[in-house]
Amino acid sequence: TSALLAAGVAALATAVALPAGRAMARLPGPARHVAAAAVFLPVAAPPIALGTGLQVVLLAAGLGGTAAGVLVAHLVPAVGYLALFFLGVFDADDERPEEAARTLGATWAQTAWLVTLPRLARPIGEAAALGFLVSWSQFALTLTIGAGAVRTLPLEVYALVRAGQDREAAVGALLLTVPAMLALAALRWAARRTDALPA
Repeated sequence: TSALLAAGVAALATAVALPAGRAMARLPGPARHVAAAAVFLPVAAPPIALGTGLQVVLLAAGLGGTAAGVLVAHLVPAVGYLALFFLGVFDADDERPEEAARTLGATWAQTAWLVTLPRLARPIGEAAALGFLVSWSQFALTLTIGAGAVRTLPLEVYALVRAGQDREAAVGALLLTVPAMLALAALRWAARRTDALPA
């Protein structure tokens, strides 16, 4: 359940945050600061406060206590993190390849598919890994929105600790660290591979 939720959040949050980050990067100074602050608000808010607000909305939508509701709840902080990540990416990005493609007659879709996405392959991979980890580690939002019906690894570890099953809880806690270690190893490998490529 944890892996499926995190994978769904990674894919959806990346798809939403990429255009949001690009749009923010194109805003003038004051408007960009306001947009960045609005995006950062769900990240900065206490998880319980955020979860309580989301619970009201998701219960009204009939998604309380469902995996879909938990996924939507996880998307809120994940999109916040990734939109800020892509804001940094597009701040340092050079849009001249896209402009050249459009000048040569490429459509918007062709430019996005053949120019933009290949150039951003590494940041997109990094963003997906970050989105996965944001969802993977969620406890308060899962507990509040899932109402105990959606069981994820953080909730199981907490239940094992409370039940005094220290050995099983320790195994679960170690499992929680596996995706983070794999993501860090993959990013380090990608950085070394990029450094090794000729300029």
